[in-house]
Amino acid sequence: MKSLSWILTLPVLLLTSVRASTDLLMEDFEEPVSEEAAAQPGPWLEGDWTFEGTAFEGYGKKFGTRVNGRIAKWYPGQLSQGKLRTQGHRGRAMLKSWGRRGSDIDGETGRALSPVFKIQRKFLRFLVSGGRYPRGACLNLLIEDKTVNSLTGNNSNHLKPIAFDVAKWIGKEARIEVVDRETGAWGHLCVDQFVQTDFPKGARVVRNSGNEVEDVVWVGDERLRGKVRWSGEEIYLGDRRLDPESVRSLSLGADQSNDQSTSGFIVFRNGERWQCEIQSLTKEKLSIHGSFGYGARSIELSSVHSLHFGPIPEGSPQPIYRPGMLYRTTGSPVPGKIAWIKKDDLALDSALGILPIPRQGLLAYVFPDSPVKPASADLDEVGLKDGSLFFGKIRFANEKMFFLERSGKQPMNVAWEKLRYLIRSGKDTFWLNGLASSSKESHGPLGPDDGVRSMDYRRASEPSLFALRVLPKTKLNYRIPTSPSGKSFLQTQLAPLPNSRGTVIFTLSIGGKEFYRKKLSPDAIPEKLSIPLPKGEELTVGVDFEERIAYPCGVDMHDAHFALADIVKEDSPK
Repeated sequence: MKSLSWILTLPVLLLTSVRASTDLLMEDFEEPVSEEAAAQPGPWLEGDWTFEGTAFEGYGKKFGTRVNGRIAKWYPGQLSQGKLRTQGHRGRAMLKSWGRRGSDIDGETGRALSPVFKIQRKFLRFLVSGGRYPRGACLNLLIEDKTVNSLTGNNSNHLKPIAFDVAKWIGKEARIEVVDRETGAWGHLCVDQFVQTDFPKGARVVRNSGNEVEDVVWVGDERLRGKVRWSGEEIYLGDRRLDPESVRSLSLGADQSNDQSTSGFIVFRNGERWQCEIQSLTKEKLSIHGSFGYGARSIELSSVHSLHFGPIPEGSPQPIYRPGMLYRTTGSPVPGKIAWIKKDDLALDSALGILPIPRQGLLAYVFPDSPVKPASADLDEVGLKDGSLFFGKIRFANEKMFFLERSGKQPMNVAWEKLRYLIRSGKDTFWLNGLASSSKESHGPLGPDDGVRSMDYRRASEPSLFALRVLPKTKLNYRIPTSPSGKSFLQTQLAPLPNSRGTVIFTLSIGGKEFYRKKLSPDAIPEKLSIPLPKGEELTVGVDFEERIAYPCGVDMHDAHFALADIVKEDSPK
């Protein structure tokens, strides 16, 4: 039996060996321990990296070379020196953009460019950490000297595995570019372990970041994908003309992060977020300069919830900051009340008196007794590429701009090229992510569980704006909005949970009577639903296991909403 077991195991071992042999380790940044070791062939790229600026001082020198009187090393500051402690790196060395000694982690700037190499595998896998500054502190893949993919850190010290999908460029020559032009909070980048492979092996896969991501539009009972464009006074998706007033949501997927500002932002008590440069604070008046065109403004401090002196990671939840605390990149938070803000510093009125604190390295401050009250559910939501968020009523104009009408305030003119997404709400459309379920049941195999998660994709490279992720053994109940015609629809894009391993059953019921049932296997193709709802007051959404229990599994309801019959064609296919 032992020999039979060994024979059965042999194919698996051979397969594992074959897979492992396909990897091409291109660069690990480990320094040779001696001149003899340096002369031996290694796993590194053929040729030398080139470096500019002070951020990478000491890199690329031959063994024993002295820089400013010190031996040059591949790890300036070393892992045991400097102010920052990283996690997740491999070996003793990596590429870091914080200078040779690591004494000014965010203040150094520079550029590192790899030698030319040929793409021979489907993925380029690597480790990365540092700040989220698109185009400012980022790792780029260059083909024919053009950036075909770009990635930033996520405001974290933990190096995470990432894989660029490069299958379409196999056989092409490429270069890796690491750029650090930022000196603000998290203005640095760390990278390690560049490997060409056919297997991502748990790394987050990033597709090319060119202008090939489709726009997504909900109009009538249809969810359309393509390229939104204007022609004269009319809007088109591909060759199809759209009625602007029938557009209920719009997500512009192409080049989403190009305008992402590296400045700070403010959050208002009504939930709005203005990306801007925070200039000064005097006599309860906050002076700012807007990044998308509203220019210099003076704002009543009583309308502000919090100040943020640098960007936050894309796709990450808002960090939890305690009111009345000034947060910094280094050191403990400082309690107190902001007395004034100037160009280079601010003053904090604390128990120790008035403390002047340099602005460099500041993260955020939340004003005491300034809760955020969500905007009215009947207001439209507008998100811009720079990260700004506004509420009002949208009025389409032309290919140059649209208008955002705001209660008691002057309308805002917004240029189309600045738009990232819009969500229209009101009497005709009710989005489930903004509706509280009237009741919820969730009971997994191991006991009561929270089987519902709200996924926010408004700032991510996803083909939807948000999703409700519903796990098995869960039931959600929603009050159905009343329609003048008495007819309502549930519309959504239904898809299995990413990396799902089990099949689930998705059901819809009203008054205890089931009227829709769908089996979703792990490989099921996402399906658009536009379902007329039977008469009733409450809709029950249910998700359950099939015969077998397998984790993970579940259902994602992308952009789920109630649409009244007045805006849905009755004769359209369902």
